[in-house]
Amino acid sequence: MNNKLSSFVSHIRQYKNKDYVAIFMILIAAILLQIPYLNEFPSYFHAWSQADWYSIAKGFLNNGFDFFHPESYIYNKQYPNWWLIPHEDTITSVDFPIHCYVVAILMKLFGTSAPWVFRCYTLLCSIIGFIFLYKLAKRLTNDEVKALLIVFFAITSPVYGQHYAGYLPCAPAVAWTFVGLWAYLRYYEEGKQRYYIIGIVFLTLATLIRTTFLIVLIAIFCFEFLRILRKESTWRNKTLPIFLSLLFIASYYLWNLHLRTEHGTLFVNNLLPAESWMDAVGIIKSAYELWKFHYLTLIHYYILLIAFGVFTYKMVQNYLLKRNTYDDQTKSSKMSLWWLCGGWFFGCVLFAVVMLKQYVDHDYYFVDTFFLPIIFLLVLLLRKIPLNIYAKCTLLIVMALLWRQATHMQISRRNLWDTENHLTELRFEGADRFLDSIGVSRNAKIIALYVYPQNVPFLKMGRKGYTVMFTTDNVAKEALTWDYDYIVIENDIFEKEFDKNKEILSHLYKVADNGRISLCLYTDTIVNDSPRTFLQKK
Repeated sequence: MNNKLSSFVSHIRQYKNKDYVAIFMILIAAILLQIPYLNEFPSYFHAWSQADWYSIAKGFLNNGFDFFHPESYIYNKQYPNWWLIPHEDTITSVDFPIHCYVVAILMKLFGTSAPWVFRCYTLLCSIIGFIFLYKLAKRLTNDEVKALLIVFFAITSPVYGQHYAGYLPCAPAVAWTFVGLWAYLRYYEEGKQRYYIIGIVFLTLATLIRTTFLIVLIAIFCFEFLRILRKESTWRNKTLPIFLSLLFIASYYLWNLHLRTEHGTLFVNNLLPAESWMDAVGIIKSAYELWKFHYLTLIHYYILLIAFGVFTYKMVQNYLLKRNTYDDQTKSSKMSLWWLCGGWFFGCVLFAVVMLKQYVDHDYYFVDTFFLPIIFLLVLLLRKIPLNIYAKCTLLIVMALLWRQATHMQISRRNLWDTENHLTELRFEGADRFLDSIGVSRNAKIIALYVYPQNVPFLKMGRKGYTVMFTTDNVAKEALTWDYDYIVIENDIFEKEFDKNKEILSHLYKVADNGRISLCLYTDTIVNDSPRTFLQKK
């Protein structure tokens, strides 16, 4: 009896030790990829979106932590009037901003609103998600190395690698989806109601944070409905969690609709399908050419291809031998998880159809949609592929290659992008202190003229105002009729745009200049006949 107990304890310790090693590897890989960028201001890829979300977090500091009235720094919102209408406040509709709210609390506690607070919080959420992805994958594959490969597959996706310690809400939404899926699959295998509730809670939270994650929630609801029809499950204790989940989602949607109607919004709130079949083909082609190796690297694609090939071979082999052992679900009479995976992909396809235009310029829409079902597909493919010691060693080498490729992509993605938004950040560095030094009130309303992206100058100035990003529209002329105190423009941009926008720039009277940006007033008379005239004034 003692020998049996000793053997059992030894087995448990060995099991735990393997998990500890795997989790340690996950922690090291995830953290080392992000350390160089943990205090990076919103810049490079999708700086516009990054700065918007950063501004929401800082907005909670400015509005006394009023959760239900999130705000940025901008009075003239993008929607519904395309920056042409100034609002009385900077409140904006936004997906359930709980992560920004928690970040604001942390900023208050730490006494700083530096970027590292936001990034470290997001990284912590993501690491929790990676650990639960490992637990989920190990539960389904019953193999530590397979589970570790799946987590490394996720960590090293170039587009996700940029955002899982960043500002966009897709990262915490992905993390809570991993937790929710793990809990739901425990319910699926063990039938314990508490795991079903935990799963629905976390998946609902992910949906509130990022609406596109409603796809997986609906896929699970449909999967459970089919299981009930097959009498694998019952309605007992299912209705209330589903009802409450949909009630919370619908309630916040209606509140968000109210905010959008009353205050406008910085964020897309309408469907953007292709205008025709040819338009759809062109969009898909453009997105493929732009992002195919940003969604996943060549190594990722090889992993998927090889896993699919080996799985197909084993399936055909088992069928020919009439073993039918490639899916344990046939033995237990449970509905196969392949149905869940298929429904999930189908939902993502439907979403992609109605929002297709976003996929050209926004690679993170891949994270919002197809990224997670691809990972789940890989779990199912690896589930019945046997691994010997040599195969496991090979996979460890593959993980090292994935990580090395990810470190390279972190650098190259920044170098590939148009650096104009990064230059904006640099030019406005210290702008808050500059404006303080010349007596500009923190309550002053400022027009940020020809500055991209929209929230960046205001984040740096610590003041609210009106954004005029583009030099080819009529927003600038309209903005000059609004209630504002000062105009700010980058000196380099003034010089670059003077000839094209002389009608406005020749009337800017410089009040102060720190060598990078100028504080100005608009006059009815011409005060600048050339960029040189303007720049020489101090």
